[in-house]
Amino acid sequence: MYRTIIKLKKELSQEMINEVTSIALDHYDNFAGKLDNISKDPYVILFEGVSEKDFACMDLGTVNLAGSDFLQYVSEWNFFDDENPCDNCDVLKLYLYGVE
Repeated sequence: MYRTIIKLKKELSQEMINEVTSIALDHYDNFAGKLDNISKDPYVILFEGVSEKDFACMDLGTVNLAGSDFLQYVSEWNFFDDENPCDNCDVLKLYLYGVE
């Protein structure tokens, strides 16, 4: 299973949470597929998938979203791959600081 977990900054207003979540949903609905936010916590955006198509959708959504102003609203952003844990990564750190 693949998971992308995005934690939003706690100081965001409900209006900003709604806007930022909507932006994320738009990016994870792309030509590779569509993933829904399954989190019940308004400060967490959670996408899960099991197929290679889901992975492609998640990957494309992440790349496009990380290249926008979205990062300023995020406190944590992680990707998890249950089958290949060596692929797990801190997406926020990767996009803020690059590859070490």
